[in-house]
Amino acid sequence: MNDLKQLLDSYSICARFAPGFLFITSIYFLLDWDINNLKDNSILFIVLLIILSGICGFVSASMIKFIERFIWNKFNNPIIRYLKNKEKELYNELLNEC
Repeated sequence: MNDLKQLLDSYSICARFAPGFLFITSIYFLLDWDINNLKDNSILFIVLLIILSGICGFVSASMIKFIERFIWNKFNNPIIRYLKNKEKELYNELLNEC
């Protein structure tokens, strides 16, 4: 039950299912499918919509991780680069505060 709670918490729904849901619904409207199908076969279409939203959300998250790793390998992580350049100044500021 705890695993299910972690899977369906508010962050997971927003981060995993929302991008896929927006993608699927935009395709649904771009193809000009009839909304009455959702009323007639609501259980089937809702289950299909949830499954496709999860799959598309997972794919988009995987693509973003891949792109992020590629950019950071190519151009270095900007946070780490900043900390390396300002290491002595930040260290001295921390010592002066104590």
